[in-house]
Amino acid sequence: MTTGEEPQPAGSMKVPGSVTTLSTIAVQAGRSLIIVSILKSGSLVHLQLVQVQPGLCEIGSNQEENQTMVQELQQLLDRLKVHKDTQLVHTDTQQIQKDTHN
Repeated sequence: MTTGEEPQPAGSMKVPGSVTTLSTIAVQAGRSLIIVSILKSGSLVHLQLVQVQPGLCEIGSNQEENQTMVQELQQLLDRLKVHKDTQLVHTDTQQIQKDTHN
Protein backbone atom coordinates (compact mmCIF):
# COMPACT_ATOMS: atom_id res chain seq x y z
CA MET A 1 0.00 0.00 0.00
CA THR A 2 1.42 3.37 -1.02
CA THR A 3 0.57 6.47 0.98
CA GLY A 4 2.93 8.90 -0.73
CA GLU A 5 4.69 9.56 2.58
CA GLU A 6 8.31 8.85 3.41
CA PRO A 7 8.78 5.76 5.60
CA GLN A 8 9.39 6.67 9.24
CA PRO A 9 12.06 4.93 11.35
CA ALA A 10 10.75 2.52 13.99
CA GLY A 11 9.69 4.35 17.13
CA SER A 12 9.43 7.74 15.43
CA MET A 13 6.30 9.79 15.61
CA LYS A 14 5.06 12.02 12.82
CA VAL A 15 2.87 14.71 14.32
CA PRO A 16 0.32 16.12 11.88
CA GLY A 17 -0.50 19.82 11.54
CA SER A 18 -0.45 22.06 14.56
CA VAL A 19 0.72 21.00 17.98
CA THR A 20 -0.26 22.68 21.26
CA THR A 21 1.74 22.32 24.47
CA LEU A 22 -0.78 21.60 27.20
CA SER A 23 1.68 21.32 30.05
CA THR A 24 5.38 21.12 30.83
CA ILE A 25 6.62 19.30 33.92
CA ALA A 26 10.13 19.59 35.37
CA VAL A 27 11.29 17.51 38.32
CA GLN A 28 14.67 17.51 39.98
CA ALA A 29 16.43 15.21 42.43
CA GLY A 30 19.98 16.05 43.43
CA ARG A 31 21.90 16.77 40.22
CA SER A 32 19.37 14.88 38.10
CA LEU A 33 16.65 16.62 36.10
CA ILE A 34 13.87 15.53 33.76
CA ILE A 35 11.56 17.78 31.75
CA VAL A 36 8.55 16.43 29.84
CA SER A 37 5.82 18.14 27.85
CA ILE A 38 2.26 17.06 27.19
CA LEU A 39 1.43 17.92 23.59
CA LYS A 40 -1.92 17.85 21.80
CA SER A 41 -2.29 17.41 18.06
CA GLY A 42 -5.86 17.01 16.87
CA SER A 43 -7.43 14.37 19.08
CA LEU A 44 -4.06 12.83 20.04
CA VAL A 45 -2.13 13.59 23.22
CA HIS A 46 1.62 12.95 23.20
CA LEU A 47 4.22 12.87 25.96
CA GLN A 48 7.56 14.31 24.85
CA LEU A 49 10.84 13.97 26.72
CA VAL A 50 12.36 17.45 26.47
CA GLN A 51 15.48 17.11 28.61
CA VAL A 52 17.11 14.62 30.95
CA GLN A 53 20.27 15.15 32.99
CA PRO A 54 22.41 13.12 33.23
CA GLY A 55 21.77 11.42 29.90
CA LEU A 56 19.89 8.12 29.98
CA CYS A 57 22.97 6.18 28.81
CA GLU A 58 25.48 7.87 31.12
CA ILE A 59 27.15 5.93 33.90
CA GLY A 60 29.14 7.12 36.88
CA SER A 61 32.89 6.92 37.21
CA ASN A 62 32.65 4.59 40.23
CA GLN A 63 30.16 2.40 42.08
CA GLU A 64 29.17 5.14 44.54
CA GLU A 65 28.40 7.60 41.74
CA ASN A 66 26.41 4.90 39.90
CA GLN A 67 24.35 4.20 43.03
CA THR A 68 23.65 7.93 43.48
CA MET A 69 22.51 8.21 39.86
CA VAL A 70 20.18 5.21 40.25
CA GLN A 71 18.68 6.65 43.45
CA GLU A 72 18.18 10.07 41.86
CA LEU A 73 16.56 8.51 38.79
CA GLN A 74 14.14 6.60 41.02
CA GLN A 75 13.31 9.83 42.87
CA LEU A 76 12.66 11.56 39.52
CA LEU A 77 10.31 8.78 38.43
CA ASP A 78 8.46 8.88 41.76
CA ARG A 79 8.06 12.67 41.52
CA LEU A 80 6.93 12.44 37.90
CA LYS A 81 4.30 9.81 38.79
CA VAL A 82 2.76 12.29 41.26
CA HIS A 83 1.97 14.56 38.29
CA LYS A 84 0.59 11.79 36.05
CA ASP A 85 -3.06 11.79 37.14
CA THR A 86 -3.14 15.53 37.88
CA GLN A 87 -1.92 16.48 34.40
CA LEU A 88 -4.20 14.05 32.60
CA VAL A 89 -7.24 15.33 34.52
CA HIS A 90 -6.17 18.92 33.77
CA THR A 91 -5.79 18.03 30.09
CA ASP A 92 -9.23 16.39 29.99
CA THR A 93 -10.78 19.41 31.74
CA GLN A 94 -9.21 21.78 29.22
CA GLN A 95 -10.61 19.73 26.32
CA ILE A 96 -14.09 19.60 27.86
CA GLN A 97 -14.07 23.37 28.40
CA LYS A 98 -12.92 23.94 24.83
CA ASP A 99 -15.59 21.60 23.45
CA THR A 100 -18.27 23.34 25.55
CA HIS A 101 -17.34 26.79 24.21
CA ASN A 102 -17.38 25.66 20.56
